[in-house]
Order: sequence, then structure tokens, then C-alpha cells
Amino acid sequence: MEIKKNKITAILGIDTNLNIDEEKLEFDFLKSIKMIDYLKNKFNNLNKEKINEALKICLLNETDKQKPLNVLSSNEIEKLELAIKLLENREMIILSDFEINFLNREFNYFKNLFKKMVTKYNKTVVFITNDLTKIMDIIDFILVVENKTVVLELNAKNIYYDKIYDYVDMPEIINFVKLAKKNHAELEDYTDINELIKGIFRSV
Repeated sequence: MEIKKNKITAILGIDTNLNIDEEKLEFDFLKSIKMIDYLKNKFNNLNKEKINEALKICLLNETDKQKPLNVLSSNEIEKLELAIKLLENREMIILSDFEINFLNREFNYFKNLFKKMVTKYNKTVVFITNDLTKIMDIIDFILVVENKTVVLELNAKNIYYDKIYDYVDMPEIINFVKLAKKNHAELEDYTDINELIKGIFRSV
């Protein structure tokens, strides 16, 4: 499986072993140690300021730092896992179902963060997911995996390609645009709801 460097890729399919590191962290998160103490132990070669900076970037505050790992919410766990990846300074940031644990406002912050990581810091971001809804406006490439084999590989500009949706549910905005076009509406292949609304007003 080839993943493009310095790009944002969505891998659709749950039978991939790319998220093995997150599975290992799940055992750590059963412990009652405080978040900040866990990170100090895990990254004893880094100073406190570096750790605090990563937590701040991932929207974890002073109260969160004092929480035991085994009481963290799914949202807080996703943020902590991301902070760990930043502290490890990985070239590839792999995120498994990351988007499902955030409301739109907070996730929009992370989308901007991921774009900055790619454009400014030459990172590679990979979403492992079965839902394109929240990420379709930031991804560059799509890989569809079945039985650990890539069955589709395409540029995200082709997100309206019907074959993708033999494997995952079609985002509502794409379904809407496709139905509208069947009824002779002159709409572009929108992935942003605000742009879709503007396009509808222009077409009437």
C-alpha cells in the first residue's frame, strides 16, 4: 500500500493494520496514572514546556492534564493520542476514526492543524475511516481497502465516483448533489455545505 508523502489520505476499510500503535496505547489508557505524569514518564527526554505545548496544540487544558487516563472521554483520548504522535515527531500521522469524536467547530480546528502540518512541516496525514463526511474537503487521496488489499486508489477530486460507495456510505451532500443533477440542476461537485448553498442560489 503506497501512501503519498506530504499529503492527506483517507483509507476506507477497517481491515488494515496501520492503526496498530493506537491499539497498543489502549492498554496504557486503562491505567489510573494522571495524563501529565504518564507523558513525563513516556517522554522523559523532553522538557515540560515541549509536552505542555503539544497538549495545548491538541486542545488539552490544565484540568485535562490532571485526569487519570482511565477516566478520559473518547474525545480526550483522541486528543492525547495525537499529542503523543506530535511528541514522537512522526513523519506520518495515522488517525483511526479520529473524526467521529468531535463536534464540527472543534474538528474544524484540527482540520486546519492537519493542513498546516502537511504544508508547513512536511508531515503525512492518514485517516483510517468508513465515513468521508467530515474529511472530504481536506483529503488529497482516497484508498479503499478490502481484505488488506487496495481495491481503489484515486485522487480526492474524484470523490463523486460511484464505485467508492460500494464500500462505504455516501456522504449526504454528495447524495443530494447527485439527485439534484438527475433532476437537471446545474450544480458542481460540492464537498462544502456553504458552497453548495451558494451554488443552489446561483442556479435558481
